[in-house]
Amino acid sequence: MANSPTVSVIIPAYNVGRYIAQTLESLFSQTYKDFEAIVINDGSTDDTEKNIAPFLSRINYLKQGNRGVMAARNAGLRVAKGDYIALLDGDDVWMPRFLESLVGILESDPAISVAYPNAVFRGATKLDGKLYQDVFPVSEPVTFDRVLRRECYIFGSLVMRREAVEAMNGFDESLEGQGAEDFDLWLRMLLNGHRFKFTDEVLVAYRRREESLSGTGVSQLKCLISVYHKLNREEKRHRNSDNGYPDRWLRCRRNLEWHSSGTIWGKAIIPRHWLNLMLFPKTTNPR
Repeated sequence: MANSPTVSVIIPAYNVGRYIAQTLESLFSQTYKDFEAIVINDGSTDDTEKNIAPFLSRINYLKQGNRGVMAARNAGLRVAKGDYIALLDGDDVWMPRFLESLVGILESDPAISVAYPNAVFRGATKLDGKLYQDVFPVSEPVTFDRVLRRECYIFGSLVMRREAVEAMNGFDESLEGQGAEDFDLWLRMLLNGHRFKFTDEVLVAYRRREESLSGTGVSQLKCLISVYHKLNREEKRHRNSDNGYPDRWLRCRRNLEWHSSGTIWGKAIIPRHWLNLMLFPKTTNPR
C-alpha cells in the first residue's frame, strides 16, 4: 500500500459542535503521525460543521443524513486507505500516545487483531475522573464467553487490523436500538478467532454527557436483544461445544423472553438497577 497511511482514523460526528475541535486537536497532537483522518458528519443539526471547517485541509470530510454511528463508521471504512483502522468518537479526546502505543501492540504481534486501552471518564456524571478499568471489568483473557457474559469489557476507542474488520463485513447497521453495536462486532470477531489485547495505559478521555445518556437504557437493551437474536440463530452450530454455550444461550433466551413479554417496553420508566440487572447480569459460575 505505497504512499498510503498506516492508520485510518474514523470519526463519526453527530451534534458534537461543542467538542469536535478538541477531539480533532487531540488527533493531530499524536506522537504517531502516519495516519489519515476521516470525519463523517452524520446529519448534525448544530454547529458541528462550522467547528470542523478549520480542519478541512487535514481531513477527509464526508456528509450523510442521520443514519447512526454504525452507518457512519461503515462509510468511513469504505474510503479508508490504512492497514489499521482506529475508532474515535467525536466528543472524546486521545492522549498523545494513543496511536503510538496501540499500533505498537499490533505490530509487535501479528496474531493480535485488536488493541484497546484504559480510559478516564470525563463529563457531568458521577463517573468523572474514574478509570474505565475501575468501573468495568477488563481483565484478560479476552474471550467470546467472557465478553458475552460481561465479565470482560472492550473499550470502543481502539485500533484494529483492517482485514479483520473487513472479514466481518464491518458494523451491522440493521440492529434495533443503539448502544451495543460495538458489542456485536466484537463478539463476531471473537467467534471467528480474532485476538484482542488490552493495555492498562490510560490513552483516552471518555466523555459521558447527560444529554447523551437520557433514554439510552431501553435503547441499549433493544440493541442487546437484537444481538442476542443473532446469536440465538447460531445455537445449532455451537450446541455441541464444550465452551459453556448452554449457559450462554440460556441467558440469551432469558433476555429474549423479557423482550417478548412486552413488560419492559411502552412508556414505562425502567428503574436503573433493573436495567443493570438485565444488561449486565452477574454470573455465578465464571469460566
